Amino acid sequence: MENHSGILPIIIVAALFLVIGFLIAPRYIYDYSADKKELFVVGRAEERVIPDNVVVNINITTVAESAEKALETNQKQFDRIREYVDSLKDYNGIKLETVSFGVYPKYDWNKELEKSVQVGYEANHSLRFTIEDFNSKGKLLVNSISEFVKNESVSIYYLSFELSDSLKEKTKKTLVSKAMKDAWEKAKSVADAGFFVLDTVPKSVTLNYSDYHPYPIYYKDYLSMTESSFQEKEAANSITPQEVTLSVSVDAKYTYK
Repeated sequence: MENHSGILPIIIVAALFLVIGFLIAPRYIYDYSADKKELFVVGRAEERVIPDNVVVNINITTVAESAEKALETNQKQFDRIREYVDSLKDYNGIKLETVSFGVYPKYDWNKELEKSVQVGYEANHSLRFTIEDFNSKGKLLVNSISEFVKNESVSIYYLSFELSDSLKEKTKKTLVSKAMKDAWEKAKSVADAGFFVLDTVPKSVTLNYSDYHPYPIYYKDYLSMTESSFQEKEAANSITPQEVTLSVSVDAKYTYK
């Protein structure tokens, strides 16, 4: 009769590997060849962060019979906005950027001809005000800009909240550290269960980063939220940034003995 006592511990250890794998849910692959033993594991970390910048998106739209006239009128509107930004000398945390610019033929539907006919040209200049340090003067500036650009040619499209580059990088570094720790703890759990020695430094690491931004607040919704506050001159208190979710995952490859 054959002795199966030596096979039983191997079966138990293999089963233990599977159970622990399902519990900690890493993605791992084993290669039991003599010259290559590797463990693949995914570490994850995420954090919800309150944005420190607010962005006001503005469209300057002008229509004229000729493209030259549409451009000229559009430029005058832009110059007024530029002068307004330059007047904010006591606040250097505001940046004005062009998102897009173009001049296009404008068409309207002609009922008599039953077709679209060109009626002129439309110039569109999309801008964004980035206001830093939102919790300081940012709220006041949003309302100041809102009041300034309210006319038929210059319209506010929406407001969005974003992380500054410095805050994003700072948070990213923290998340990478947490994700690496998570990967190590998962790999260590599998190694301890299998009674093998795991190298403390991973052989390779692949970093994956993502940030989820909430939907922007469209200006008409902003106005409805702050209508009473505008009347009481307290609209600045009604703007609340929505959190941004940052996440990091690392694909780490460890070698073991």
